[in-house]
Amino acid sequence: SDEGNGKTVVLDYSSINVAKPFHIGHLRTTVIGNSLTRIHQFLGYHTFSINYLGDWGTQFGKMVVAYRKWGDEEMVKKDGIRYLVSLYVRFHQEAEKDPSLDDEARAAFTSMEHGDEEALSLWKYFIEISLKDVQKVYRVLDVKFDSYQGESYFWDKTDELIRQLQEKGLLKDSEGAKIVDLSDYNMPPCLILKKDGSTLYATRDIASAMYRKKTFDFYKNLYITGLEQNLHFDQWFRVVDLMGYDWAKDLVHIPYGLITLKDGKLSTRSGNVIWLEDLLNEAIAKTKAITASFVLPTARTRCPSIRPATVGIPPITKTHSRYLAEKLNVKSSALKNVRIGFMNTPRITAGTAVTPMHAQKPKEDAFFAVIWSFLPKLLAITLFAPMPKRFATAVSRVKIGNVMESAAS
Repeated sequence: SDEGNGKTVVLDYSSINVAKPFHIGHLRTTVIGNSLTRIHQFLGYHTFSINYLGDWGTQFGKMVVAYRKWGDEEMVKKDGIRYLVSLYVRFHQEAEKDPSLDDEARAAFTSMEHGDEEALSLWKYFIEISLKDVQKVYRVLDVKFDSYQGESYFWDKTDELIRQLQEKGLLKDSEGAKIVDLSDYNMPPCLILKKDGSTLYATRDIASAMYRKKTFDFYKNLYITGLEQNLHFDQWFRVVDLMGYDWAKDLVHIPYGLITLKDGKLSTRSGNVIWLEDLLNEAIAKTKAITASFVLPTARTRCPSIRPATVGIPPITKTHSRYLAEKLNVKSSALKNVRIGFMNTPRITAGTAVTPMHAQKPKEDAFFAVIWSFLPKLLAITLFAPMPKRFATAVSRVKIGNVMESAAS
């Protein structure tokens, strides 16, 4: 398709938090964002996918304090990000007994913004450990990004934003903090600077949008995040509009429902999470068992010459892991919350559609390879079908007929 010729779409998705678990709550943004990227590429758009890392903010003050008090380098080498998460959980447990820890964490983050070398070296260490661990999950999901440029890139690029807000008379004082009043739009104020002068999510999000428009001159900038962040995006989109930028209309939030556990909402602070790596490994283990005990023997009774792929079982199991990950997202509308546990994930059986994909029969291999190559596009279409009108506009017009025609050719 040439629909997107000469147009650039920036896609912001997955957006994992450094030093926090890559848990199942990140699954929807990752799968939907990856599918949207492929759809826009198919329609001829130039895409630029960004994993906008959550690598800046008060939580890193907490991590710095926690590591100084209880950190063990040998445990980091052994357990990686899981050990860092245990420190984060411990911080919140200790802070409940000693609230002064929160003040210490805020001070530590403020010192980072003022160039504290020791604190910044720890922060860089946390990023290095985190990215090394999450790449294992992205490899299984076959998801790639053009950039891992996170919030930290923009913390020192907010001065121009503050200057413009002041010049346009938009920045107001509120109990020592700096805000943009949005009462005329029936919204709470958008907080720009804390009392101590520290930046916030909205500050860095606006600065990053200004940078992306200048760098890419995007046609659309899509943000694939949870439905619970609607107000946040409505607020800072409105601020961009009030600043007089006509491209504010090209900023689009694409929401989805929460993934929750049977005993409540996912929470890193309390340790109430399912690691996505664990879920995928569970899928791989179950698939290996089924393949070895039932699928291949059954297939051989129908076709004696059939044999596993020469590279062995792992490619089959990784394909099933991606299938499971995507299946979790098509069981319901993307706007609905999903309650999940290992017991209610989709089952892998001998009849699972992607099982024959690795059987060594050339014609069947080619057919299933084509089907799998277009599955993300079809998945996205299924996901987007129940979306509200503004969501449909955000993803442009997906020509299902063209997708199916290409798959058949």
